[in-house]
Amino acid sequence: MSRAWKKVRRGAAPALLTLALCGCGSSQIVDRISLVQTAGYDRQEGKIVTSMLIGEYTEQDKTKVKLLETDSYNSFDMVPLLNRQTNKPIEYGQMKLMLFGKAYAEHGISHVLKMLSRDVKVQNRCLLAVADTSARETMAATADSDDTLFLTNMIEQNSRTAELPGKNLQEVMYGYYGEGRDFYLPYITMNSHRRPQAGGIALFKEDRLVAVAKGAEMLYLKLLSEKTRAGMLLVPLEAKGGSDQYLLLRILNSRPSWTLRTGGPAPSFKIALHMTVGIKSISDSIKIEDVSQAAQMERTIERFIENGLSEFIAKCQKLRIDPAGFGDYARTHRRHWDSEAFYAAYPTMKTEVRVRAKLMQSGTID
Repeated sequence: MSRAWKKVRRGAAPALLTLALCGCGSSQIVDRISLVQTAGYDRQEGKIVTSMLIGEYTEQDKTKVKLLETDSYNSFDMVPLLNRQTNKPIEYGQMKLMLFGKAYAEHGISHVLKMLSRDVKVQNRCLLAVADTSARETMAATADSDDTLFLTNMIEQNSRTAELPGKNLQEVMYGYYGEGRDFYLPYITMNSHRRPQAGGIALFKEDRLVAVAKGAEMLYLKLLSEKTRAGMLLVPLEAKGGSDQYLLLRILNSRPSWTLRTGGPAPSFKIALHMTVGIKSISDSIKIEDVSQAAQMERTIERFIENGLSEFIAKCQKLRIDPAGFGDYARTHRRHWDSEAFYAAYPTMKTEVRVRAKLMQSGTID
């Protein structure tokens, strides 16, 4: 992490004072401000459109949600422009989520990242995410919930119990300023009822959105990057008669172990993934009645996940993005690591993936 970044965060003490002031529960203070908890940036017809969800606490335990929006030719004057639309001063010291529209993220978010990192009012725990349509539309879809934290809570819940990563400002800035890893953010889509949902992972190259990981790819990135006890995976099975059958797995425990192999300008990696999985649901025609059938099912699961992980890594290599952090691992395990040489050879880097899965099933198998 750069010295400049460390120096910026030394100013975090005043933010704690702001948080204590706004979070102390005093109705006199809350009644006198427009409290921002979700904000967003969009790009539309050459202009920057900014939006805020404002929580107005009119009665105890009741919140009225207002969506404010304005446009500008830059990304820096959101607060003063939107402040003109309120009868109370805007306070953003408790902002929990910054949302970027897809078009804005494709053009680069570095200006906002640097601005947030320098602002002592913005907490390190503030989450960042990308909206598939626009930040404004996504925020507007939650306004009728009377919950300014709906999107924040949705991201945090899916990070704890499912495949979605929750990336706060501190983690994103480490990936942005550091070497050997590209950062990624939760990707919010709209379902058929025009309601927001956790729809993928936005993959960045430097500060620009370049691809989206969806479906099983979300879990594969989580399995590569961290220990986890959350997530679901649908595994197709071959059944007699050629019909398609499926097994829905719950990830009970997963731990990746990386090994750096030397040789050549770009190192090769061996990734060992040790997993314990449970059966959430299975097609009626598939029976697991003894230990040998359970072992055969484990091999099927292992091969499926190995292939999925290998394909996801190959996709990232083709896009020249490194969300899993191969460069970061090589940097910390090899002397005189050269970022330029590593990523020049990154598309041809060799990886060997080995998965060991222990299948837990109550009732049928001891």
